[in-house]
Amino acid sequence: MNISTTGLQIITASESFRSEAYYDNAGKKWTIGYGHTATAKQGMTITHDKGVELLKTDITVKEDCITRNFLKKGVLLTQNQFDALVSLSYNMGCAGFLKTDVAKALQKSPPDYEAAAAAFGKYNKAKGKVLDGLTIRRKAEESLFRNDSTRQELLAWMLS
Repeated sequence: MNISTTGLQIITASESFRSEAYYDNAGKKWTIGYGHTATAKQGMTITHDKGVELLKTDITVKEDCITRNFLKKGVLLTQNQFDALVSLSYNMGCAGFLKTDVAKALQKSPPDYEAAAAAFGKYNKAKGKVLDGLTIRRKAEESLFRNDSTRQELLAWMLS
């Protein structure tokens, strides 16, 4: 399974493109492009095309995380659920994502989809402070996971 256009749009709308490296909201990592951290360094600059290339690479890693830890273990996911999980994993990293109540609810037997959906909102803080951008992103991811909104409604709501 691969991320859909809707999932990709949530990530790009949430991350925004930045051509110059910056320290993330948590104050932990240099970041560039669309939230890329693996090779970002102080003083680094990139083109938009390079940012898209890094985004594609990073998305593939997060898709693999969700596939390996859920789909290959028999957890059934809709495209929307997969997209929401990839977005959350993109923001938190695979290791961080796997520690969330979202992931833990899906790892139960049987998976608890309602508990997973309800847990998205818990992850809207950096350095213990609630961030509006993360709150909006988590609501969008939860809505997508629940399949509550059409793509157009979801993106219009996020960007408003």
